[in-house]
Amino acid sequence: MNGKPGKVLILAAALATAACDKPPAQSAFEPEPILHPASGRIAFSRFCADEEPYSVQAYARMASEDGRAQAVVAVQAGYRATAGKTVYLELRLQRLKLNAGARWRNVDYTLRLTGRAGQRVVEGPKAGGYFHDPGGGQEPVYRTFRTDATGAADWITFLEPDDRREDADRFFRLGPDLAVKAPDLQVDGPQQDVELTLTLENESTSEALELQGPRLRVPKRIWAMTPPAPKALGLAETLNPLQEGGLFDVLGQAWKYGHCIEERRTAKRALGPHTGRR
Repeated sequence: MNGKPGKVLILAAALATAACDKPPAQSAFEPEPILHPASGRIAFSRFCADEEPYSVQAYARMASEDGRAQAVVAVQAGYRATAGKTVYLELRLQRLKLNAGARWRNVDYTLRLTGRAGQRVVEGPKAGGYFHDPGGGQEPVYRTFRTDATGAADWITFLEPDDRREDADRFFRLGPDLAVKAPDLQVDGPQQDVELTLTLENESTSEALELQGPRLRVPKRIWAMTPPAPKALGLAETLNPLQEGGLFDVLGQAWKYGHCIEERRTAKRALGPHTGRR
């Protein structure tokens, strides 16, 4: 990696915005919106749910009861390349908007995902920061989540091209790992509901804001999959049109799901224009 792990991580995340598999079967919960409300239920029935391999994805809104904190997230359920048969439930943060008030002025804060399935509750690890790539050939830097002098923040992965005012607005942020494991929740099939909550904690006062999210079920097609078995591809395999993960496979998936970018744009814009705050 030539001593630049942050750059590699961010490049990998940027390349992962287009990919995947077969269109899903019709669901009993159709039709589903592009952006699920916090009180909704995700069945992963949209075509773009299968944009990435070995997982399903849907966009959802999360909000605190008092309205001081709102988020747009990509909810994912599926396998990770190096985790074998373990199904993960995770949030990929797209937008986080705070107007938290005086007690949250100029403070660092952390994020934590909690999963609930029946009486079982599992918390993921706290996450206090993210990688920020300012573009222009500069190295990515690690930043903490922090509010401004008014107790506000407006975190976003990146501004969509149509939303940029000038080149200075070009940046990319790799959000934290917010995930819990299905086995820890004793979830092992498509019939079990899981509720996700995102907790923000003020590092100065320990005050917490809980953002409620929608319920979900890990669909049958995930449980029926053979989990990925990662391997390094040689040149011949990379250029083989039939090779999973090869050049033609990646390009084909990007073409197939290219229009899904519009769903990402729609989801991120649900919280209004970006204010420029961190």
